[in-house]
Amino acid sequence: MPRQTPPGVDDAACEHHCDLASLFKALGHPVRLEILRALAAGDDACCGKIVNSLPLAQSTVSQHLAVLKSAGLVRCEVVGRCCHYSIDRKAIAAFGASVAGFLDKLRPSPTSVSELLPVHDNSILKDVS
Repeated sequence: MPRQTPPGVDDAACEHHCDLASLFKALGHPVRLEILRALAAGDDACCGKIVNSLPLAQSTVSQHLAVLKSAGLVRCEVVGRCCHYSIDRKAIAAFGASVAGFLDKLRPSPTSVSELLPVHDNSILKDVS
């Protein structure tokens, strides 16, 4: 089913928001966050090493790795019979920049210069003159 753009939202913004939501969804499980943290601490890791570091079945860990790989957050290189996983650091950096840009758009923008300036008690100035 094709994605429908909401009224008032351009196609590029809609696609960007959907991509961002997909990445958040991939990060939306504590096991996947732990896998990313562990991979960030080293260069790469064989699937078996990742499985041994978690109290989960191999099939469960493989499913989590597949979600992270599908989202583009990790890469997999097959070496013999072992899959070596590593973080895609460029994708992580791009995700961070995308999140920062999105959050910047959520901040209120001042509508006038007076909103930028701190409030001062002008009665002090009257006493000086």
